[in-house]
Amino acid sequence: TLTKNEMTVTEVTTSSDNHYKLSGTGYFESGQLFLNGEVLNRCPEDLAVIGKIGYLCNNSQITDREMFGNPTDGALLALSKKLNLTVEDTARLEELPFTHERKWMGVKCVSKSTSDNGMYYVKGATENVLKVCSHILVDGALKSLSPEDIDGILDGVKEKEDRGMRTLSLCYGGTMNSLVYVGNVGIVDPVRNQVPDTIRELHANSINVKMITGDSKNIALSIGQNLNIYRGNDTALSGDMIDEMSDEQLAGKINSVSIIYRSTPRHKMKVIKALQSNGLIVAMTGDGVNDAVALKCADIGIAMGKGTDVCKEAAEMVLANDDMSAILEAVQEGKNIFLNIKNFVRFQLSTSVSALMMIALTTFWNIPSPLNPIQILWINIIMDGPPAQSLGVEPIDSGIKYSPPRAPKKQVVDLYMLARVCVSAAVIISGTLWV
Repeated sequence: TLTKNEMTVTEVTTSSDNHYKLSGTGYFESGQLFLNGEVLNRCPEDLAVIGKIGYLCNNSQITDREMFGNPTDGALLALSKKLNLTVEDTARLEELPFTHERKWMGVKCVSKSTSDNGMYYVKGATENVLKVCSHILVDGALKSLSPEDIDGILDGVKEKEDRGMRTLSLCYGGTMNSLVYVGNVGIVDPVRNQVPDTIRELHANSINVKMITGDSKNIALSIGQNLNIYRGNDTALSGDMIDEMSDEQLAGKINSVSIIYRSTPRHKMKVIKALQSNGLIVAMTGDGVNDAVALKCADIGIAMGKGTDVCKEAAEMVLANDDMSAILEAVQEGKNIFLNIKNFVRFQLSTSVSALMMIALTTFWNIPSPLNPIQILWINIIMDGPPAQSLGVEPIDSGIKYSPPRAPKKQVVDLYMLARVCVSAAVIISGTLWV
Protein backbone atom coordinates (compact mmCIF):
# COMPACT_ATOMS: atom_id res chain seq x y z
CA THR A 1 0.00 0.00 0.00
CA LEU A 2 2.74 2.47 0.95
CA THR A 3 5.48 1.36 -1.47
CA LYS A 4 5.56 0.28 -5.11
CA ASN A 5 6.54 -3.27 -4.15
CA GLU A 6 9.31 -3.13 -6.75
CA MET A 7 12.33 -4.00 -4.67
CA THR A 8 15.85 -3.43 -5.99
CA VAL A 9 19.22 -4.39 -4.52
CA THR A 10 21.28 -1.19 -4.63
CA GLU A 11 24.06 -2.00 -2.13
CA VAL A 12 25.96 -5.15 -1.19
CA THR A 13 28.44 -5.49 1.67
CA THR A 14 30.50 -8.67 1.63
CA SER A 15 32.10 -10.37 4.61
CA SER A 16 35.45 -9.19 3.21
CA ASP A 17 34.24 -5.64 3.99
CA ASN A 18 33.86 -4.62 0.37
CA HIS A 19 30.96 -2.21 -0.26
CA TYR A 20 29.47 -2.54 -3.73
CA LYS A 21 26.79 -0.34 -5.27
CA LEU A 22 24.54 -1.11 -8.21
CA SER A 23 22.61 1.21 -10.53
CA GLY A 24 19.24 0.52 -12.17
CA THR A 25 15.87 0.03 -10.51
CA GLY A 26 13.13 -2.57 -10.78
CA TYR A 27 13.36 -6.17 -11.91
CA PHE A 28 14.12 -5.57 -15.58
CA GLU A 29 16.58 -2.69 -15.68
CA SER A 30 20.22 -3.41 -16.39
CA GLY A 31 22.76 -1.63 -14.24
CA GLN A 32 26.40 -1.05 -13.50
CA LEU A 33 28.51 -2.31 -10.61
CA PHE A 34 30.60 0.12 -8.59
CA LEU A 35 33.32 -0.30 -5.96
CA ASN A 36 34.72 2.84 -4.32
CA GLY A 37 33.18 4.93 -7.10
CA GLU A 38 34.84 2.96 -9.92
CA VAL A 39 32.91 0.89 -12.46
CA LEU A 40 33.69 -2.83 -12.40
CA ASN A 41 33.44 -4.77 -15.64
CA ARG A 42 33.42 -8.19 -14.02
CA CYS A 43 31.92 -9.63 -10.87
CA PRO A 44 34.40 -10.13 -7.99
CA GLU A 45 34.50 -13.54 -6.32
CA ASP A 46 33.12 -12.42 -2.94
CA LEU A 47 30.14 -10.76 -4.63
CA ALA A 48 29.56 -13.78 -6.89
CA VAL A 49 29.05 -15.96 -3.79
CA ILE A 50 26.26 -13.66 -2.58
CA GLY A 51 24.69 -13.59 -6.04
CA LYS A 52 24.73 -17.39 -6.20
CA ILE A 53 23.05 -17.80 -2.81
CA GLY A 54 20.39 -15.24 -3.75
CA TYR A 55 19.76 -17.14 -6.99
CA LEU A 56 19.50 -20.62 -5.45
CA CYS A 57 17.63 -19.67 -2.26
CA ASN A 58 14.73 -18.33 -4.28
CA ASN A 59 11.19 -19.23 -5.35
CA SER A 60 10.51 -16.39 -7.80
CA GLN A 61 10.80 -16.14 -11.56
CA ILE A 62 11.49 -13.21 -13.88
CA THR A 63 10.25 -13.36 -17.47
CA ASP A 64 10.78 -10.75 -20.18
CA ARG A 65 8.52 -8.13 -18.60
CA GLU A 66 7.01 -9.65 -15.47
CA MET A 67 8.08 -10.95 -12.08
CA PHE A 68 6.25 -13.88 -10.49
CA GLY A 69 6.62 -14.51 -6.77
CA ASN A 70 7.91 -12.68 -3.71
CA PRO A 71 9.27 -9.15 -4.45
CA THR A 72 12.30 -9.70 -2.20
CA ASP A 73 13.18 -12.90 -4.06
CA GLY A 74 12.67 -10.99 -7.31
CA ALA A 75 15.22 -8.39 -6.20
CA LEU A 76 17.81 -11.12 -5.55
CA LEU A 77 17.13 -12.70 -8.95
CA ALA A 78 17.57 -9.31 -10.62
CA LEU A 79 20.89 -8.94 -8.76
CA SER A 80 22.21 -12.21 -10.18
CA LYS A 81 21.16 -11.09 -13.69
CA LYS A 82 22.97 -7.76 -13.31
CA LEU A 83 26.10 -9.62 -12.20
CA ASN A 84 25.82 -11.92 -15.27
CA LEU A 85 26.29 -14.96 -13.06
CA THR A 86 26.35 -18.44 -14.51
CA VAL A 87 25.12 -20.77 -11.77
CA GLU A 88 25.94 -24.44 -12.26
CA ASP A 89 23.08 -26.84 -12.85
CA THR A 90 21.77 -27.87 -9.43
CA ALA A 91 18.88 -29.82 -7.95
CA ARG A 92 17.04 -28.74 -4.82
CA LEU A 93 16.89 -31.53 -2.26
CA GLU A 94 15.22 -29.70 0.61
CA GLU A 95 13.61 -26.39 1.48
CA LEU A 96 13.36 -24.81 4.92
CA PRO A 97 10.57 -22.26 4.34
CA PHE A 98 10.52 -18.80 5.84
CA THR A 99 8.52 -18.44 9.05
CA HIS A 100 7.75 -15.35 11.09
CA GLU A 101 9.42 -16.97 14.09
CA ARG A 102 12.86 -17.79 12.66
CA LYS A 103 12.82 -15.09 9.92
CA TRP A 104 15.00 -16.89 7.40
CA MET A 105 14.64 -19.29 4.47
CA GLY A 106 17.03 -22.06 3.51
CA VAL A 107 17.47 -24.62 0.75
CA LYS A 108 19.73 -27.62 0.28
CA CYS A 109 21.03 -28.01 -3.25
CA VAL A 110 23.29 -30.56 -4.91
CA SER A 111 25.24 -30.21 -8.13
CA LYS A 112 24.01 -32.49 -10.90
CA SER A 113 27.53 -32.87 -12.25
CA THR A 114 29.12 -34.11 -9.00
CA SER A 115 28.30 -36.63 -6.31
CA ASP A 116 28.65 -34.37 -3.24
CA ASN A 117 26.21 -34.41 -0.32
CA GLY A 118 24.84 -30.99 -1.13
CA MET A 119 25.13 -27.53 0.38
CA TYR A 120 22.75 -25.39 2.43
CA TYR A 121 22.06 -21.82 1.33
CA VAL A 122 20.25 -19.43 3.71
CA LYS A 123 18.98 -15.85 3.53
CA GLY A 124 17.03 -13.83 6.09
CA ALA A 125 17.05 -11.19 8.82
CA THR A 126 20.62 -10.46 9.87
CA GLU A 127 20.23 -11.01 13.62
CA ASN A 128 18.57 -14.39 12.98
CA VAL A 129 21.01 -15.50 10.28
CA LEU A 130 23.97 -14.74 12.55
CA LYS A 131 22.51 -17.11 15.15
CA VAL A 132 23.02 -20.06 12.80
CA CYS A 133 26.50 -19.00 11.60
CA SER A 134 29.75 -20.17 13.17
CA HIS A 135 32.24 -18.91 10.56
CA ILE A 136 32.79 -15.95 8.25
CA LEU A 137 34.37 -15.85 4.79
CA VAL A 138 37.14 -13.22 4.63
CA ASP A 139 39.17 -12.81 1.41
CA GLY A 140 38.39 -16.39 0.42
CA ALA A 141 39.44 -17.91 3.76
CA LEU A 142 37.26 -19.22 6.57
CA LYS A 143 37.62 -17.91 10.11
CA SER A 144 35.56 -18.25 13.26
CA LEU A 145 32.80 -15.69 13.67
CA SER A 146 33.80 -13.54 16.65
CA PRO A 147 31.69 -11.13 18.74
CA GLU A 148 33.66 -8.28 17.14
CA ASP A 149 32.67 -9.54 13.68
CA ILE A 150 29.01 -9.71 14.74
CA ASP A 151 29.09 -6.16 16.13
CA GLY A 152 30.65 -4.85 12.91
CA ILE A 153 28.05 -6.62 10.77
CA LEU A 154 25.15 -5.33 12.86
CA ASP A 155 26.52 -1.76 12.76
CA GLY A 156 26.74 -1.90 8.96
CA VAL A 157 23.22 -3.26 8.66
CA LYS A 158 21.88 -0.58 11.01
CA GLU A 159 23.47 2.11 8.85
CA LYS A 160 21.59 0.79 5.80
CA GLU A 161 18.33 0.50 7.72
CA ASP A 162 18.65 4.06 9.01
CA ARG A 163 18.53 5.11 5.34
CA GLY A 164 15.28 3.21 4.85
CA MET A 165 16.75 0.10 3.21
CA ARG A 166 15.51 -3.40 3.83
CA THR A 167 18.38 -5.74 4.52
CA LEU A 168 19.02 -9.45 4.08
CA SER A 169 22.05 -11.45 5.15
CA LEU A 170 23.23 -14.58 3.38
CA CYS A 171 25.23 -17.64 4.35
CA TYR A 172 26.02 -21.20 3.25
CA GLY A 173 27.44 -24.42 4.67
CA GLY A 174 27.55 -28.19 4.56
CA THR A 175 25.30 -28.49 7.63
CA MET A 176 22.80 -26.20 9.30
CA ASN A 177 24.90 -26.34 12.47
CA SER A 178 27.94 -24.70 10.91
CA LEU A 179 27.08 -22.03 8.35
CA VAL A 180 29.44 -19.46 6.85
CA TYR A 181 28.41 -15.80 6.76
CA VAL A 182 29.22 -14.11 3.41
CA GLY A 183 27.53 -10.70 3.52
CA ASN A 184 24.33 -8.67 3.32
CA VAL A 185 22.36 -6.72 0.73
CA GLY A 186 20.50 -3.41 0.97
CA ILE A 187 17.16 -3.35 -0.83
CA VAL A 188 15.23 -0.23 -1.81
CA ASP A 189 11.44 -0.27 -2.27
CA PRO A 190 10.37 3.14 -3.62
CA VAL A 191 7.49 4.89 -1.87
CA ARG A 192 4.42 5.56 -4.04
CA ASN A 193 4.45 9.18 -5.15
CA GLN A 194 1.04 10.14 -3.75
CA VAL A 195 1.35 8.36 -0.38
CA PRO A 196 2.91 11.19 1.72
CA ASP A 197 0.24 13.65 0.57
CA THR A 198 -2.52 11.09 1.18
CA ILE A 199 -1.34 10.43 4.74
CA ARG A 200 -1.21 14.18 5.37
CA GLU A 201 -4.80 14.44 4.14
CA LEU A 202 -5.90 11.50 6.32
CA HIS A 203 -4.42 13.20 9.38
CA ALA A 204 -6.26 16.40 8.41
CA ASN A 205 -9.46 14.31 8.32
CA SER A 206 -8.78 13.22 11.95
CA ILE A 207 -7.91 9.69 10.81
CA ASN A 208 -4.88 8.13 12.51
CA VAL A 209 -2.57 5.97 10.39
CA LYS A 210 -0.59 3.10 11.92
CA MET A 211 2.03 1.07 10.05
CA ILE A 212 2.38 -2.63 10.85
CA THR A 213 5.44 -4.24 9.27
CA GLY A 214 7.74 -7.21 9.58
CA ASP A 215 10.77 -4.98 9.04
CA SER A 216 13.22 -4.01 11.76
CA LYS A 217 12.77 -0.96 13.97
CA ASN A 218 15.28 1.19 12.11
CA ILE A 219 13.67 0.56 8.71
CA ALA A 220 10.16 1.06 10.07
CA LEU A 221 11.02 4.35 11.79
CA SER A 222 12.87 5.66 8.73
CA ILE A 223 9.94 4.92 6.40
CA GLY A 224 7.42 6.14 8.98
CA GLN A 225 9.19 9.48 9.37
CA ASN A 226 9.52 9.97 5.61
CA LEU A 227 5.79 9.33 5.17
CA ASN A 228 4.78 11.48 8.17
CA ILE A 229 3.27 8.43 9.90
CA TYR A 230 5.71 8.60 12.81
CA ARG A 231 5.47 12.05 14.41
CA GLY A 232 6.87 13.81 17.46
CA ASN A 233 4.96 12.25 20.35
CA ASP A 234 4.33 8.86 18.73
CA THR A 235 5.82 5.61 19.97
CA ALA A 236 6.75 2.30 18.35
CA LEU A 237 6.14 -1.26 19.52
CA SER A 238 7.68 -4.54 18.42
CA GLY A 239 5.84 -7.81 18.03
CA ASP A 240 7.70 -9.20 21.05
CA MET A 241 6.65 -6.22 23.19
CA ILE A 242 3.01 -6.79 22.19
CA ASP A 243 3.30 -10.45 23.20
CA GLU A 244 4.42 -9.41 26.67
CA MET A 245 1.44 -7.07 27.18
CA SER A 246 -2.01 -7.98 28.41
CA ASP A 247 -5.01 -6.90 26.36
CA GLU A 248 -5.73 -4.10 28.84
CA GLN A 249 -2.14 -2.82 28.74
CA LEU A 250 -2.10 -2.81 24.94
CA ALA A 251 -5.45 -1.00 24.77
CA GLY A 252 -4.11 1.69 27.10
CA LYS A 253 -0.99 2.27 24.99
CA ILE A 254 -2.09 1.61 21.41
CA ASN A 255 -3.60 5.05 20.71
CA SER A 256 -0.17 6.71 20.91
CA VAL A 257 1.57 4.00 18.84
CA SER A 258 2.04 4.66 15.12
CA ILE A 259 4.65 1.98 14.21
CA ILE A 260 4.46 -1.76 14.95
CA TYR A 261 7.63 -3.51 13.71
CA ARG A 262 8.84 -7.11 13.56
CA SER A 263 5.18 -8.14 13.63
CA THR A 264 3.32 -11.27 12.54
CA PRO A 265 -0.33 -11.73 11.45
CA ARG A 266 -1.42 -12.53 15.01
CA HIS A 267 -0.12 -9.14 16.16
CA LYS A 268 -2.46 -7.47 13.66
CA MET A 269 -5.36 -9.18 15.38
CA LYS A 270 -4.27 -7.95 18.80
CA VAL A 271 -3.83 -4.39 17.53
CA ILE A 272 -7.28 -4.38 15.89
CA LYS A 273 -9.00 -5.66 19.02
CA ALA A 274 -7.14 -3.15 21.22
CA LEU A 275 -8.25 -0.24 19.02
CA GLN A 276 -11.83 -1.52 18.90
CA SER A 277 -11.90 -1.85 22.68
CA ASN A 278 -11.17 1.90 22.80
CA GLY A 279 -14.30 2.58 20.76
CA LEU A 280 -12.47 3.28 17.49
CA ILE A 281 -13.47 2.22 13.99
CA VAL A 282 -10.60 0.24 12.43
CA ALA A 283 -9.78 -0.21 8.75
CA MET A 284 -7.04 -2.74 7.93
CA THR A 285 -5.20 -3.19 4.65
CA GLY A 286 -3.63 -6.46 3.54
CA ASP A 287 -2.74 -8.59 0.55
CA GLY A 288 -1.71 -12.04 1.76
CA VAL A 289 -3.47 -15.21 2.87
CA ASN A 290 -2.28 -14.59 6.44
CA ASP A 291 -4.01 -11.19 6.43
CA ALA A 292 -7.48 -12.66 5.77
CA VAL A 293 -8.39 -13.17 9.44
CA ALA A 294 -7.31 -9.62 10.38
CA LEU A 295 -9.29 -8.15 7.47
CA LYS A 296 -12.35 -10.06 8.62
CA CYS A 297 -11.89 -8.89 12.20
CA ALA A 298 -11.52 -5.20 11.26
CA ASP A 299 -14.57 -2.98 10.87
CA ILE A 300 -13.48 -2.32 7.28
CA GLY A 301 -11.18 -4.84 5.58
CA ILE A 302 -9.30 -3.38 2.61
CA ALA A 303 -7.59 -5.80 0.20
CA MET A 304 -5.00 -4.90 -2.40
CA GLY A 305 -5.95 -5.44 -6.04
CA LYS A 306 -2.84 -7.60 -6.56
CA GLY A 307 -3.52 -9.55 -3.35
CA THR A 308 -4.66 -13.14 -2.99
CA ASP A 309 -8.23 -14.25 -3.70
CA VAL A 310 -8.63 -15.32 -0.07
CA CYS A 311 -7.71 -11.82 1.04
CA LYS A 312 -10.19 -10.21 -1.36
CA GLU A 313 -13.00 -12.52 -0.22
CA ALA A 314 -12.44 -11.52 3.41
CA ALA A 315 -12.39 -7.77 2.66
CA GLU A 316 -15.23 -5.27 2.31
CA MET A 317 -13.25 -3.08 -0.07
CA VAL A 318 -10.67 -3.85 -2.79
CA LEU A 319 -8.18 -1.27 -4.07
CA ALA A 320 -8.07 -2.21 -7.74
CA ASN A 321 -4.91 -0.20 -8.44
CA ASP A 322 -3.35 -0.54 -4.96
CA ASP A 323 -3.66 3.25 -4.61
CA MET A 324 -3.97 4.44 -1.02
CA SER A 325 -5.53 7.73 -2.12
CA ALA A 326 -8.67 5.73 -3.00
CA ILE A 327 -9.20 5.19 0.76
CA LEU A 328 -9.24 8.96 1.33
CA GLU A 329 -11.67 9.46 -1.56
CA ALA A 330 -13.95 6.75 -0.15
CA VAL A 331 -13.94 8.39 3.29
CA GLN A 332 -14.82 11.79 1.87
CA GLU A 333 -17.50 10.31 -0.38
CA GLY A 334 -19.01 8.55 2.64
CA LYS A 335 -19.18 11.84 4.54
CA ASN A 336 -20.87 13.49 1.57
CA ILE A 337 -23.43 10.68 1.15
CA PHE A 338 -24.40 10.93 4.83
CA LEU A 339 -24.73 14.72 4.61
CA ASN A 340 -26.85 14.46 1.43
CA ILE A 341 -29.14 11.94 3.11
CA LYS A 342 -29.61 14.31 6.05
CA ASN A 343 -30.37 17.25 3.75
CA PHE A 344 -32.84 15.15 1.76
CA VAL A 345 -34.66 13.91 4.88
CA ARG A 346 -34.72 17.39 6.46
CA PHE A 347 -36.25 18.95 3.35
CA GLN A 348 -38.88 16.22 3.03
CA LEU A 349 -39.80 16.40 6.70
CA SER A 350 -40.03 20.21 6.63
CA THR A 351 -42.49 20.31 3.73
CA SER A 352 -44.50 17.30 4.90
CA VAL A 353 -44.77 18.46 8.53
CA SER A 354 -45.75 21.99 7.46
CA ALA A 355 -48.54 20.67 5.20
CA LEU A 356 -49.86 18.33 7.87
CA MET A 357 -49.70 20.91 10.64
CA MET A 358 -51.36 23.59 8.48
CA ILE A 359 -54.33 21.31 7.74
CA ALA A 360 -54.52 20.25 11.39
CA LEU A 361 -54.46 23.85 12.64
CA THR A 362 -57.08 25.13 10.17
CA THR A 363 -59.31 22.21 11.10
CA PHE A 364 -58.76 22.83 14.82
CA TRP A 365 -59.44 26.59 14.49
CA ASN A 366 -62.36 25.92 12.16
CA ILE A 367 -61.09 28.28 9.43
CA PRO A 368 -60.94 27.64 5.67
CA SER A 369 -57.88 25.68 4.53
CA PRO A 370 -55.57 27.82 2.34
CA LEU A 371 -54.82 24.75 0.20
CA ASN A 372 -57.21 22.44 -1.55
CA PRO A 373 -56.33 18.81 -2.30
CA ILE A 374 -55.15 19.53 -5.86
CA GLN A 375 -52.75 22.20 -4.61
CA ILE A 376 -51.33 19.85 -1.99
CA LEU A 377 -50.71 17.19 -4.68
CA TRP A 378 -49.12 19.82 -6.92
CA ILE A 379 -46.77 20.84 -4.08
CA ASN A 380 -45.79 17.20 -3.53
CA ILE A 381 -45.04 16.73 -7.23
CA ILE A 382 -43.25 19.99 -8.00
CA MET A 383 -41.77 21.06 -4.66
CA ASP A 384 -40.83 17.77 -3.01
CA GLY A 385 -39.53 15.82 -6.01
CA PRO A 386 -36.91 17.81 -7.99
CA PRO A 387 -35.46 19.83 -5.05
CA ALA A 388 -35.16 16.74 -2.89
CA GLN A 389 -33.51 14.78 -5.69
CA SER A 390 -30.98 17.55 -6.30
CA LEU A 391 -30.10 17.61 -2.60
CA GLY A 392 -29.34 13.87 -2.77
CA VAL A 393 -26.70 14.25 -5.49
CA GLU A 394 -24.85 17.32 -4.26
CA PRO A 395 -21.05 17.16 -4.89
CA ILE A 396 -18.60 17.00 -2.00
CA ASP A 397 -18.55 20.29 -0.12
CA SER A 398 -15.11 21.57 0.89
CA GLY A 399 -16.49 22.29 4.35
CA ILE A 400 -17.07 18.61 5.16
CA LYS A 401 -13.84 17.24 3.67
CA TYR A 402 -11.92 17.89 6.87
CA SER A 403 -14.72 17.33 9.36
CA PRO A 404 -13.93 14.65 11.96
CA PRO A 405 -15.46 11.19 11.53
CA ARG A 406 -18.96 10.85 12.94
CA ALA A 407 -19.88 8.38 15.66
CA PRO A 408 -21.05 5.10 14.08
CA LYS A 409 -24.25 5.10 16.16
CA LYS A 410 -25.14 8.68 15.28
CA GLN A 411 -28.69 8.80 13.95
CA VAL A 412 -29.72 10.46 10.71
CA VAL A 413 -32.68 12.13 12.44
CA ASP A 414 -31.43 13.63 15.70
CA LEU A 415 -32.78 16.30 18.03
CA TYR A 416 -30.95 19.09 16.21
CA MET A 417 -32.54 18.08 12.90
CA LEU A 418 -36.01 17.85 14.47
CA ALA A 419 -35.58 21.33 15.90
CA ARG A 420 -34.63 22.70 12.47
CA VAL A 421 -37.57 20.86 10.87
CA CYS A 422 -39.97 22.43 13.39
CA VAL A 423 -38.56 25.94 12.79
CA SER A 424 -38.78 25.49 9.00
CA ALA A 425 -42.35 24.16 9.27
CA ALA A 426 -43.38 27.06 11.54
CA VAL A 427 -42.02 29.61 9.05
CA ILE A 428 -43.81 27.92 6.12
CA ILE A 429 -47.10 27.66 8.05
CA SER A 430 -46.93 31.28 9.26
CA GLY A 431 -46.23 32.60 5.76
CA THR A 432 -49.00 30.52 4.19
CA LEU A 433 -51.64 31.50 6.77
CA TRP A 434 -50.61 35.16 6.64
CA VAL A 435 -50.95 35.25 2.86
